Amino acid sequence: MLQGRWGTLLSRAQYHLTTLHLFSRADYLTVIPTASVFFKESQITDSTKKWALAKSTLWAFIHLLQIALSNQSSGHEDKLDKPWRPVPSGRITVEQVRRLRWILSAGCLAVSFAAGPFVLAASLGVTLYTILYDDLLLRGHLIFRNLCIAAGYLASDIGTLTLMKPTRIQRLEAEELRSLVCCALLIFTTFSAHDFPDVGGDKTSGRRTFPIVAPYASRWIVSSMVILWTTMICYSWSLDAISRGFFFGLGVVIGVRFLLFRDALRDRRTLSLYKIWLIIAHMQPAGRRAVI
Repeated sequence: MLQGRWGTLLSRAQYHLTTLHLFSRADYLTVIPTASVFFKESQITDSTKKWALAKSTLWAFIHLLQIALSNQSSGHEDKLDKPWRPVPSGRITVEQVRRLRWILSAGCLAVSFAAGPFVLAASLGVTLYTILYDDLLLRGHLIFRNLCIAAGYLASDIGTLTLMKPTRIQRLEAEELRSLVCCALLIFTTFSAHDFPDVGGDKTSGRRTFPIVAPYASRWIVSSMVILWTTMICYSWSLDAISRGFFFGLGVVIGVRFLLFRDALRDRRTLSLYKIWLIIAHMQPAGRRAVI
């Protein structure tokens, strides 16, 4: 009897954990590694490094999950492009997602309040992003969509980096803020890369993404911006020849692939390379070496 109850509880726990994983699976590569990148050169003592990394990673994850729940609160556009997600696969209802989203939003703000005013401000920024993007439907606007996303990334990065600081230094330096703003500009000008594999679902949901409005021009512009940012970062960082060559080659490969390969499958593969490129670009505020 007891074993049966424990087995049922473990089965339910596994089911719900899998559901949470499926909500945010597509975004792990973009968001979660940021904490580890900032951790590399943070100004904290060895005795508190593991705790600081755990805090910042947990904070990044719950805010990523908040964004994912908000973005997937309808689910109809995912039936075509991402049928494995919880709503289109039937693991959870739209009403349950919406309730869970607001409960988690309140939890994120409570946790951030306990972490200090700068982290709370960052959490409020993430929550405002979800409201603007999903509830006020800015996700359907060609320009404001990317602007919202860039601002959301900026807020998330500020919160993550602030949590890596010693408790007595809960603020960012001007150079760090400048680097984070540069990262936000990079995201604003290249984030349409995420839209190339999802054209079918976006058309179904009525979104006006860049690849839908300008199928050819969007690829040329995103490709050019990736290569331009790659070149600027290579010349702005104090990199050795091998690292500079690798990063530059990665940016060129991404740019060329977006131009040559235009089917959804290969766009997804190019998007994976883009996410790796974006993680490396996020190393800019950690190392504080940029002079852009």
